[in-house]
Amino acid sequence: MDLDWVPNETAFNELQTSGIPVEFIAQSLHEFRAYWLSRGEKKPDWNPEFIRQTRHQFAYQQQQEQRRHDRSEARSRVSGLPQNQSGRQRRETVTERNERYERFAAGLDTGNDAEFAPKTRLQPTSPGTEGLMPARAIAALWARFSHLYGNRWVSVYGEALSADGILQPVAATWAKALANLTADDLARGLHACLDRA
Repeated sequence: MDLDWVPNETAFNELQTSGIPVEFIAQSLHEFRAYWLSRGEKKPDWNPEFIRQTRHQFAYQQQQEQRRHDRSEARSRVSGLPQNQSGRQRRETVTERNERYERFAAGLDTGNDAEFAPKTRLQPTSPGTEGLMPARAIAALWARFSHLYGNRWVSVYGEALSADGILQPVAATWAKALANLTADDLARGLHACLDRA
């Protein structure tokens, strides 16, 4: 690898036809040279390696941008988030957040959108689940986790309620585990999930 190495026109055109912007290719070239100069390796043709590495870096960048977009969408779907005068979301105060989570824990907040509302009729408690967290609150929690974690949540844990509004076994286990938590405990837990998502 030489300090003044540049990809040939064929490699450059192949990357551009793949949809990779010229600016990204130029940035990748500097990183590519620095990486391979530090390793001291010699190859008869660096073009295939440059194409492979640039494609890989571009795909990784696209994936990271999609993840950031998905996370921001999930956060924006959480109901009750305050908005500033231009209609964009603003950071909510601790008091606003605590009030929102208290409404949520009490089962009073199913969200501003129809998509947050449970699709089935909810019973106050499912048979055999007396003394547990209310089915309505578990269903709302499940909806929040589904929006936050997407398909992964439902794939792993299934639906919270059956078609007739009865807690499913996994959701009932969650209801039992969360029954003794206060609204503040739930608020802290959900806040931590939002921060880590």
